[in-house]
Amino acid sequence: MNQDNADGPLIRLHVAEGFDLLFLGRGLAGWMLESPERFLVEGWESLHRTDENPLLAQFLWDYLAELAKSKRDRR
Repeated sequence: MNQDNADGPLIRLHVAEGFDLLFLGRGLAGWMLESPERFLVEGWESLHRTDENPLLAQFLWDYLAELAKSKRDRR
């Protein structure tokens, strides 16, 4: 996905399943992790878990949204 922005093109580079890097202009602007609850493991546990936890997913969604909001508010 590419989009133009006042600071230059916004480019989304798919790196791995559920993980993308975001570039703005010529620099790294951030990263995206789809379904972050899938990546929470204990020790050296495999990432290929089949148990879904909708409560954990909602908690992480709310937490990360609040974290992003607080970072925006500090600008």
